[in-house]
Amino acid sequence: MPDGSLGPTGLGFNTGRVNAGRVSDTLDHAKPGECLNWPDRSPDAVEIVDCKNEHRFEVAESLDMRTFPGSEYGPNAAPPSDARIKQISQEQCQNAARDYLGPRFDPNGKFAVSLVWSGDKAWKTKGQRRMLCGLQLLGPNSQQLAYKGKVADEVYVKLGQLDFAAELAQLRAARRLLADG
Repeated sequence: MPDGSLGPTGLGFNTGRVNAGRVSDTLDHAKPGECLNWPDRSPDAVEIVDCKNEHRFEVAESLDMRTFPGSEYGPNAAPPSDARIKQISQEQCQNAARDYLGPRFDPNGKFAVSLVWSGDKAWKTKGQRRMLCGLQLLGPNSQQLAYKGKVADEVYVKLGQLDFAAELAQLRAARRLLADG
């Protein structure tokens, strides 16, 4: 996967040019509900940002793969293949996104469930085993797009829904909070 590109598995920081220390530090500190951003073609500059600003990824869950059973993620283990990353994403991240978004989770919605990991270099040189499950906005040809706001805070309406009372009540409550605050 090219530097910072989006593949079927999500984003992997895979090339020798990546600053493995910075990526590892960011992945180690990112928590559910936080957002990540990086400049185009510069994933080694990944940082945690305020979700109200442009970002490329919203964290749903942080996975420390060292806690998983077996030797697959041990200190001497080879980095996972693209196929294995895709499998981890499907096994772990779908459920993480469902738990994070609750009833707002839409597996066919405009936000894709994905996984961010530090890539081969940080795996081998830093022992980085943390992976982040989260959400990203994909454009044409699966190009990753920056967006503003938290996916978890958006009000979604199911296709064909005729009763909007719950959504309207949520909007009114938010408006009252803003007026009172």
